[in-house]
Amino acid sequence: MELTKEAMDKETKELLKRTLAMTDDKLLLKFAKSYATKDQAFAEAIIEKFLPIENNVDYKKMVTDCFLHRKKGGARRYGSSLDWTAIRKDIKRVLKQLDYLRQQQDGVTAAEGALLMLEKLADEFNNDCVYQDYNYENSNFGNEQALAIVNDVLLNDKYVARDHKMGIERISKSSGGWHDAQPWHQRLVELGQRTNDKDIIRTSAQWLFAKGNIRQEEKKDYYHIYKATFGKDDWPAHRDIMLQKGEDGNVGTDMLFELYQEEKLFDKMYAYLQKLPDHMGYYSYAPYQNSGGKRLAFFSRYANLLTDKQCAEMVDALFKSIQLDSRRAKTRDDYARVASGLHLLGLSCEKGKQQACRLAAQILRDNPKKPAFREEIGKYEY
Repeated sequence: MELTKEAMDKETKELLKRTLAMTDDKLLLKFAKSYATKDQAFAEAIIEKFLPIENNVDYKKMVTDCFLHRKKGGARRYGSSLDWTAIRKDIKRVLKQLDYLRQQQDGVTAAEGALLMLEKLADEFNNDCVYQDYNYENSNFGNEQALAIVNDVLLNDKYVARDHKMGIERISKSSGGWHDAQPWHQRLVELGQRTNDKDIIRTSAQWLFAKGNIRQEEKKDYYHIYKATFGKDDWPAHRDIMLQKGEDGNVGTDMLFELYQEEKLFDKMYAYLQKLPDHMGYYSYAPYQNSGGKRLAFFSRYANLLTDKQCAEMVDALFKSIQLDSRRAKTRDDYARVASGLHLLGLSCEKGKQQACRLAAQILRDNPKKPAFREEIGKYEY
């Protein structure tokens, strides 16, 4: 139903324009609600104009229209700068409409609209180069509300059967630097477990293991969650891919060695050991930083799992590295690193002990006028 259209004189139009410009939005809304309760035609006109119709909502237009507001003058990469004051008002209105759709169980439309809102917020804000407008409040406005809508759709059982996988690569893209995909992958793992959806568990558990900014023990948990989705015969091929992603990603060396030991992949452990740096100055588990670096620190701990041939090859390589560092050593810190490296080499295996004793004796013999070096070497038994 439409309100009766009556002519409005110029003076009244101007007064209305000035009045609306000076009126607080909340007061205006309160007045509209009060007036609508007294005027049936006015109430029906509001409903017809603003109520979203389920399954018939052009959410793309709703969202994109929020970002049509431009300021006069100013500059950005692709035209005039954004009028964030007007944009914020429209975002607030559209998100209320999307949330209404969510409550009416049209979760897919609501979530798609919310995801598009996140993407547009990221794109438009990043393109706006008017520095006086550059403030976190504008960039982040609406993100939390939009994310809350998507979150409800992903986790609420009544939407799961319709499209529970929607939006997770898009979440990362739409974050624009203000949010990351990690909490959404964590939620999707939970959702996959609740719905026994192995595909969604695998995708998100693998991402969290390789890229997640979480504790290493949590990464190990996601590794096992991922593993549990495969049968015994299928696991080896997927296991190797998973561990390679761990090496290339954000998994700590300690955790990778634990997993190689757990899976009894000692040849792969040795191959990974060879990739580790052996430069002087890496902080290890020894009392001091050691010559031989990260490679020696882990070799001394896991040598007992390697073959005699692998141990011999590693000892020879580390012996040369420590020997070179001993010749370059000039300060007490350098001497301490060499001594610590020799100590760890001696703890690794029988050949390591023999070579550590040999090099320690050589250093003492070649440096009679360096008491500090001799003192550091003398702190350990080889």
